[in-house]
Amino acid sequence: MIFIGNTSSRNNSNSTPMVNTTNIMNDDNILEVHMNELLMENNEDIFMLLLTLKCSNLKIRQELRDDKFHLEETEQLLMKSHTPADIVCVIDKSGSMSGEKMTLVKDTLDFVIGALGPKDRLSIVSFDDEFFTNLKLTFMNMDGRRRGSISVENMRTGGSTFLSGGLLRGIEEMNAIPKRIRNPSRALLLFTDGMANKGITNTSHLIQAIRDPTKDYSIHTFGYGSEHDAIMLSALAEEGNGMYYYVKDQSSISKCMVDCIGGILTCQKRNVKLSLSGDSNVQFVQVFGPHATPQGDNTFTIFYNDLQMEEEKHIMIKAKRQMPNSQYVGPLKIRIQLSMNNIQNNCEMETFEQIVQVEKSTLNSNWKSKLNCHLSRQYAVQALKEATEKLQDHSMNVAYNILKNGLEQIHQCVIEMDHSLNSPNDALTLYIFHTLQNILAECENHSIPSSNILSKMNSLYYELLYERSVSDPSVMDQSSSSTHPSTVIHQTLPRKFYAYRMANRIKFMKCHNCGSNQHFARNCTRAEMCHNCKQIGHLVNQCPFPPKCHHCGSTEHLSRQCTEMICFKCKQSGHRANECPMTQFQGGNSKSRFGKDNDRKKHHGNYPKNKH
Repeated sequence: MIFIGNTSSRNNSNSTPMVNTTNIMNDDNILEVHMNELLMENNEDIFMLLLTLKCSNLKIRQELRDDKFHLEETEQLLMKSHTPADIVCVIDKSGSMSGEKMTLVKDTLDFVIGALGPKDRLSIVSFDDEFFTNLKLTFMNMDGRRRGSISVENMRTGGSTFLSGGLLRGIEEMNAIPKRIRNPSRALLLFTDGMANKGITNTSHLIQAIRDPTKDYSIHTFGYGSEHDAIMLSALAEEGNGMYYYVKDQSSISKCMVDCIGGILTCQKRNVKLSLSGDSNVQFVQVFGPHATPQGDNTFTIFYNDLQMEEEKHIMIKAKRQMPNSQYVGPLKIRIQLSMNNIQNNCEMETFEQIVQVEKSTLNSNWKSKLNCHLSRQYAVQALKEATEKLQDHSMNVAYNILKNGLEQIHQCVIEMDHSLNSPNDALTLYIFHTLQNILAECENHSIPSSNILSKMNSLYYELLYERSVSDPSVMDQSSSSTHPSTVIHQTLPRKFYAYRMANRIKFMKCHNCGSNQHFARNCTRAEMCHNCKQIGHLVNQCPFPPKCHHCGSTEHLSRQCTEMICFKCKQSGHRANECPMTQFQGGNSKSRFGKDNDRKKHHGNYPKNKH
């Protein structure tokens, strides 16, 4: 049963604000909308509103009331609320990815294979000079996990970076599944460490190639080191309604990818659209939020591609009272419309509407801290967006001045902090201030490449805009409730859980072939057969025989380099399988397997006549 509850608390003192709360609930989740007013100091007609959107799981909150981390309990709870997902991993396996980097990527993919359930699908696409579908979208049951492990192990590095080919092939895999049987949570993960040097290398052309208004998946990009194209990857993430992750070193490869996977598997809502419209006494001056767009007269819309379990989103609204205070006659009214696809309810569209009343008030220290925190976050988002555009045009001095002005605004929020509170909001304000300070210091240091600075700016921009960590996730200790965060951005319980599993993956190591906990499936020698010599007892990377072409049997070249035309149907040379006279299809025209219609009559006789 779905109902809308509206609770208001009024206090006549000047120390506590009037808080209007709109709760939109169903059996498991609750979306809370809080609106609070903060009068500006020098202009009483201009005020700020803070809107908080939550996606909470009541079962997890009730069963983990002490906020302690218990591995077995958390795993059972997450399995209950697990969202079936379609995930396509597009992996760069060019020459620069050789060595430890590719080993870590393989370990991460092995972990992802083990984390997915039997209702989840996984596809692996790789690219170097060419692009390959190592694994089509496959359910991760026992057989699917075995096939996935083999695909991971068979990936070899070498060649250039055909990024566009791999990305477009990954999108083809996404669209290959009919809509009626697609999983509700769908995402494409692109990992690369270099610049695209083959195929479509222009960012705007690649964006145009992947643009699809009807797509039902998100695109997350991972850029490793300082050599990748941060402009292209962030633009792809923006177009795909996803996140851009800056992977600073090898130790962060697994952490960032697993953090993203943890969010995908706990997605609760999709296509979340929030519409705000004020009455005749309210005029919206500016709305700070993702994809905030004015819609007609005094109406704004904010769009989120998805909401994950236990996430919180904060939206700042700068508004103006149309009437002077001397003519104030009552509370201001703001209409809130919320529409979304509920993944837990077969992705059905749910729409709610509520009118919220806001009155003049003065905030206490805690609410002041929260508003200052998100005001500084919006200052940083605006400064980073403008500075990034200037830095892309090679205007370092202009970008530096924009960041400096933004830092001065944030510094004002730091001055107004009450340091005695030691609240998480103050910690986030200080985190934003010091991180932006470090970026400014790097701008002054001309020895640091601008591409490296741009990667950090884009990473911080996405982190603050969507309020999702894009750095190393916090790993929650199983024995206590303490955390060891490398970022103060709020991280959900599922993300911390998967981070813990990845950090301690040796404890949870299990072979999908023989069931041993001493090795991963790609290192199993009992249940696998070498694809090169067809013998049992070793894998293809341990085969003592030289690799050979599967078409002609030569050891001078690999199968994908073979120039002979070999038909897989009749095993004869001179034509391929799609041109074989024995095959079901010939020349693109569909025929029966016996050729023409009269050939079928020779084998089966005339068609039976209609008895009626």
